Amino acid sequence: GLEGASAREAELEEAFRVPQVGVAQVTQGPTTPCVDREPEVRWMKILDPQRSQKLAIAFRPLPEPKTVKRLLAGFRGCLEEAALPSEQVRILAEFMPTPKMIEGMRREEGLHRGVPWDRPEQYLRAVASVPHFEARLRSWAFLAGSREVGEELYAKADKVHAGAEALGSSAALRQLLAVALAVGNRVNAGTPRGRAEGFSLESLLKFDDVRATTGERRSLLQFVVWSYKQDYPEGAEALGR
Repeated sequence: GLEGASAREAELEEAFRVPQVGVAQVTQGPTTPCVDREPEVRWMKILDPQRSQKLAIAFRPLPEPKTVKRLLAGFRGCLEEAALPSEQVRILAEFMPTPKMIEGMRREEGLHRGVPWDRPEQYLRAVASVPHFEARLRSWAFLAGSREVGEELYAKADKVHAGAEALGSSAALRQLLAVALAVGNRVNAGTPRGRAEGFSLESLLKFDDVRATTGERRSLLQFVVWSYKQDYPEGAEALGR
């Protein structure tokens, strides 16, 4: 049969966060018929197996618990850009320990002095040991999120500014708009709009609605582009890049 093989439980639990049943993982030494032995606690747990596995996965990208505690306790370091990525800050804020968890951890520490916590509980205990951790974490998450949104908005604004400068300094674009104005004035000759000195972008969009009555029935916008290519081939090449 397949019985008798070792699962190497310690390595398996450490590498894959295999859920364990009960509050504390215990290991028992060899039994002696005449002597009762207390179970030896390897590490302490207060989370149920399902939540323990969920938090173990969520906390995996985080630095060591002592580093998280140091950053949160200092708080000023939280404001530094390289302190923690905003996503990791959100993880800490989402899974911060509840008062019930903290009470349970203190109770277990009194029963099993010197025994380390399992990995997920190590993060919970590290956070809980910082005064006013809840307010600190919520403030940290808000600042991290605001910084991220601000950086995104600044990046978009820079692109808009660069585009506006490029449009404003483009001689080829001014030539194209001049052709569109001349064509528009010729089409509107004899009307109050026939001697315009400029036009709005909305008016430019209407050029595509006007169609020729003969030939290929191309639009007025197509005619403007064709005329521009004929009169300013170098400008047309520059705009086409």
